[in-house]
Amino acid sequence: MTISEKYKQDKLICSIEIFPPKTEKGMKKLTQLLGEFDDYSPDFVSVTYGAGGSTRDTTLQVVEEIVNNHTYDVMPHFTCVCHSKDEIRSIIKKYKDMGVFNILALRGDPPLNSDINLENDAFKYASELISFLKSENSFDIGCAGFPEGHTESVDLKTDQKYMVKKINKGVHFAITQFFFENHRFFDWRENLRNQSVDIPLIPGIWMPANETTTLKFSKMNNISVPDEVLNIYSKYESEESRLKASIEFTQKQVEELVANQIEGLHIYSFNQIESVKALAKFFNK
Repeated sequence: MTISEKYKQDKLICSIEIFPPKTEKGMKKLTQLLGEFDDYSPDFVSVTYGAGGSTRDTTLQVVEEIVNNHTYDVMPHFTCVCHSKDEIRSIIKKYKDMGVFNILALRGDPPLNSDINLENDAFKYASELISFLKSENSFDIGCAGFPEGHTESVDLKTDQKYMVKKINKGVHFAITQFFFENHRFFDWRENLRNQSVDIPLIPGIWMPANETTTLKFSKMNNISVPDEVLNIYSKYESEESRLKASIEFTQKQVEELVANQIEGLHIYSFNQIESVKALAKFFNK
C-alpha cells in the first residue's frame, strides 16, 4: 500500500523519522531501535538523506534493513543537491529493486563548510526533482512543508506560492517541518486549502526534551519557541523532570492537532524511542 493510500484510511496514520548513523556502533543501536518500533506498529518509517547525499549508502542500508526485517513500510528521503540525473536514476533503480515506491522528494542542502560547485547539479529545486520522478517513475511522492516558512523565503505568502507550485508537479502528500505552536500549522493548512490544495498535510512533531538540540534546530529552521517550551528549561534542571514536562507538552499539542482533523502524525524521533513512547496512545487510533 502506498503512503497516500494509507492517508485515505479512516484512522490516524502515525510515522516516525530516523537518520542513518555515522558509525558501526550507531548502526547497531539503530537496528535495535527499529526492532523496538515493531511494538508500536508505525504505518511507516522515513529515513533521512544527509546533506549533499552524504549518507547515500547508509540510507540505502537502513532502508534495506527495514524492507527485509520489519513489517512496517519505509519511505526514504531523496535530495537532488550534488546529484546528476544518472546518479538519481541509479539510486531510484536500487529502491525499485527493493520494492520501495514511496519517496520524500527534497531539494536538500550541500554539506556544511563545503566548496562544492552546484552548477552541475541536475536539479536546483525540489519541484524539478518531483517532475522528474513523476515523469520517469510510478513513485508515491511526498514533499516538505513549512508552516513558518522556508528559511530562504522572503515571507509566508511567497513560501506558500512555491509550495503550491511544488505540489502541482505531482505531490501526493506533504509532511511539515516541526513547530510548537499549533496555530501556525492551522493557518498554513487553511491558506493552502483556500488555494485548492487537497492532498494530506501532515504535521511534523518534535518533543522538546533536549534544550541544546531543540534550540539549535529551532534557530536553524526559524522555528518559534514559545514560552511554554522555554519554561521547561528554566523551571526544571534534571533530565527526568524535563522529559516529563516535555512529554506533557507534546501530548497536549498532539491532542489539539488530532481534534482538528489531521490525517497523520510524523514524529521526529532523533533516533530515540522516548517521543514514540510518549505518543504511543495515538498509534492505531
